[in-house]
Amino acid sequence: MAADATFEQFIKDCNALLSKGKFTEVAELCDRQLKKDESSAVWRLKGIALQEIGKNTEAITCFENALRLGKNDADNYYAYGILMLNSREYESALFLFGIANAFKPNADTLFIIGITDLMLEKEEDAALALRQAVAIDKERTTSLAREFFDKYYKNNKGIPDKDKMALKAQIERLTRSL
Repeated sequence: MAADATFEQFIKDCNALLSKGKFTEVAELCDRQLKKDESSAVWRLKGIALQEIGKNTEAITCFENALRLGKNDADNYYAYGILMLNSREYESALFLFGIANAFKPNADTLFIIGITDLMLEKEEDAALALRQAVAIDKERTTSLAREFFDKYYKNNKGIPDKDKMALKAQIERLTRSL
């Protein structure tokens, strides 16, 4: 990244690196940027990168800093919620996703609320959230359902096959009923 890149370009560059799996590089770039200027977006990106390399305690600190600087930014709550979801802190995740949805309702947030409700065995709430996601963007919601299962469960050796199949069946049943 060029030294004279704009802040917006910095964010785009970091997002591109995240999508390529270059998490350590993103964390390092964010550290350098934070020395120049604190920003909730940079703290959030650093938190996402650290979460991806398994540094969850440090990621929590980053998300808390992001929220301190950007308490009205739905993306901060959503990113922190993903960390809580991945940590199986489902009630905390649901709370954070709810705030994100209040600030910026969209299919992605409603979908992940539905998934979190499923984890909490709240099928009626899950169905409602997924219906709302479909109402906003049916194609995106269907795509998210496939991506979610493939990314988080299909190849996760820490989750018993029985649980994987049960969740897949729940997702399929709910998406068919929508």
